[in-house]
Amino acid sequence: MAAHTLRDEGDLTTIEHQQLREALSWFNEELFVPKFLERIEHRRAISWFKPAAEEAIRRMWHLKELLDLHGYHVEVLRTSEPGTVVYEDSWQVIAKPRKGQRLGSSG
Repeated sequence: MAAHTLRDEGDLTTIEHQQLREALSWFNEELFVPKFLERIEHRRAISWFKPAAEEAIRRMWHLKELLDLHGYHVEVLRTSEPGTVVYEDSWQVIAKPRKGQRLGSSG
């Protein structure tokens, strides 16, 4: 959401705006988001990249740098316990945290 806000309302250079549009386009084309996640019972679901998603992770780091540069704090979390898995593919696990579960470690 922060990336969309930055795209629509941020004070970006022409190059930054192009980089942001390209990043968002790539994620929209390459990262599957199941329609069932729109249901209210999945509102807390979080998408975690698997280590094998090297290209997506590289691109996300670039997106994080751009967001940080414009004052949008992005915290990177890692976990081996994502919660109750509601969807999984070769790049990601989408899971709902269990009640009282910490989301992961920073880093």
